[in-house]
Amino acid sequence: MTAKSTSSGQIKVGVYPGPTGRIIVAPLHWGIQHGYFADADVEVVICEPEDHPWYAAGRGDIDVGLSFIDYCAWPQLRSKIVAVAVHEQFYPGHGMTCLLGRTELFESGRLTGDPASAKGLRVGLLPGRGDDYLVFSGVLKQAGLGLADVTRVPVPHGGQARRKWLEEGSVDLIIGRRPASVAHEVEAGHVRVWKRGDEIYPDLQARYLVANTGFLGRSRPLLLRFLSAYLRGVRAVRAGYEEARAGDTGGIAEVARLTGEPVERLLSVKPVGYHPTGAIDLERLGLEVDELRSAGLFPAGLPVDDVVDLSCVADAERLARQERSGR
Repeated sequence: MTAKSTSSGQIKVGVYPGPTGRIIVAPLHWGIQHGYFADADVEVVICEPEDHPWYAAGRGDIDVGLSFIDYCAWPQLRSKIVAVAVHEQFYPGHGMTCLLGRTELFESGRLTGDPASAKGLRVGLLPGRGDDYLVFSGVLKQAGLGLADVTRVPVPHGGQARRKWLEEGSVDLIIGRRPASVAHEVEAGHVRVWKRGDEIYPDLQARYLVANTGFLGRSRPLLLRFLSAYLRGVRAVRAGYEEARAGDTGGIAEVARLTGEPVERLLSVKPVGYHPTGAIDLERLGLEVDELRSAGLFPAGLPVDDVVDLSCVADAERLARQERSGR
C-alpha cells in the first residue's frame, strides 16, 4: 500500500508481515487512508521484510521500521539503526501484549491473579530477546521475583513449534502479542489470558520506531514530516478508542476496516498504547536498559544516548503543533 503525494519525498516503512500485524501500525494505515502523509508531502511505501523490520532497516532496505530498544544495541545493528520515537507504551488501561497461562493451572488454582503464583512455572522465553525478557521480568518483579524463580523454555512466537508446545502442555506461561493469534489460541482451549499490557509492566516503553542512520543523515526533514503525519494518525486512532468507550463506535469501526480486526475483538482487548507524542523518556529508558544489562541483553559500556535520537521526535512534534494550529 502506498500513500500518494505530489512530492518526490518517498519513505519506505517496514511493518510486521501478515494481516494480524496491521493493528500494531493502525496509525500508519489511518494516515494513508485520510491523506495525512499526502498533506505532509510524504509518499509512504509499506514493506513487509522477509525477516524483521529492524534487520531490514539495518541493511537499508527500508528507511523506518518497528523495533525494540535492545536490537538497536546489537553489534550487527549498532550505529545502523537508531530509535527516533516511542511507538507503544503500556499506559494505564493499555497494552495489547498479554501473557497466556495454561488452562489447567487456572482450573486447579495454581495460577491466580497474584504475580507470585508464577513462581516455579515454565515460561516461554527465547534466549537473547530483551523485549520478551522485560515482559516476564516486569510481572515477576511485582512479587519480588526474578527470572531465576521460573524455568525458561525456548518457545517461539509462532508457527507449528509453538502450537506443539501449547498442545502438549510443555509450557505454563507464554507471550501473545497479536489479538487474532491470541483469540485462536484461547479458543483452542489450551490457554487463557492471564495479564495484559499495563498489568504486566506498567508504563514500559515497549516498542519503538527506528530509522536507518544513513537515511536519517540524508533525509532528516522527510523523516520529521513522516513522524508528524504518523503522530496525527496516532491521535486519530486513540480518539477512536476513546469515543468507543463513550458509545460512539464510528472511529473504532474505521480502525477495524483498516486493520481487518473485528470491532468486537478490538473492544474486547486493551488497546495498543500508541504514544501520543512519541517522546522517549530517557530517564525511564535508562532504568529499563539497566534491567537488560543485568541480564546480559544490552552492552555494559554502551551509553543509552547512542541508540536513540531525541531531537527527531521533538522537532516532529513542533511540526505537528504547527499543523494543528493551522487547521
